[in-house]
Amino acid sequence: MIKAGAYEGVDACLMAHPTGRLSPQDSQNIDGVSAAKSNARRQMKVSFTGQNAHAGNTPWHGKNALDAVVSSYVNISLLRQQIQPTERTHGVIQHGGAEPDIIPGSTNLEYYLRAARVDQVKTLQPELRRALKLLQWLQDARRSAVPNREFNRSICQF
Repeated sequence: MIKAGAYEGVDACLMAHPTGRLSPQDSQNIDGVSAAKSNARRQMKVSFTGQNAHAGNTPWHGKNALDAVVSSYVNISLLRQQIQPTERTHGVIQHGGAEPDIIPGSTNLEYYLRAARVDQVKTLQPELRRALKLLQWLQDARRSAVPNREFNRSICQF
């Protein structure tokens, strides 16, 4: 479509997830994409840096970044029972190590924070950061969290 010129003169193009009928067939409710609601979302990428070591030979020389990332994932999951019904946290461990016999020196995960409104996401983010700081202290691993600002900068120009 781009090569054919369909977007000439277009400054921005937004896409919506299509959605099927959610109401019973005999319902008069408006349904589908016209009735779908969007949530505010903030993305966080979190990296942990520890120290590689051979797990079978000298594990005491390591600082296990995998323990830090797993503990973070569990701690954030426990936070879910304390957040509002309209708030969501969901994440994935993107890198947890290379081999079972190597204590991983670096790991990372990515989280999305969602809520009905932007101010709710802004309130939720410090809660997540507190959970990560607690684990940094417990694990003695260095943590860095980076929100996704590139998309925000680009979309805010319009």
